[in-house]
Amino acid sequence: MQIEVNSIMDGEITTIKDFGAFVKLSTGDMGLVHISEIADTYVKDVKEFVSVGQAVKVKAVSYTHLRAHETGRNLVCRLLLEKKKKKKKKKKKKNKNKKK
Repeated sequence: MQIEVNSIMDGEITTIKDFGAFVKLSTGDMGLVHISEIADTYVKDVKEFVSVGQAVKVKAVSYTHLRAHETGRNLVCRLLLEKKKKKKKKKKKKNKNKKK
């Protein structure tokens, strides 16, 4: 069964690369969230926005055709806004009661 463009699905991040993240969709299919579809802001490092195993909601954007020797088509997805927030880095707390 082919996934329709503009379909919204649940998925899980399986692999992160410099160019984006691969998502296993609830249908069992795989999709690619290109780095340009990760957030509405500039993304230098995909790992600042998503992590492997993270549950996400994606929208099917398009299909790209594979090279001649491959079969099928690649599904390209967009990460939906609710999951696009940059992960906050934990700051170390300074011990104010530190004795001199």
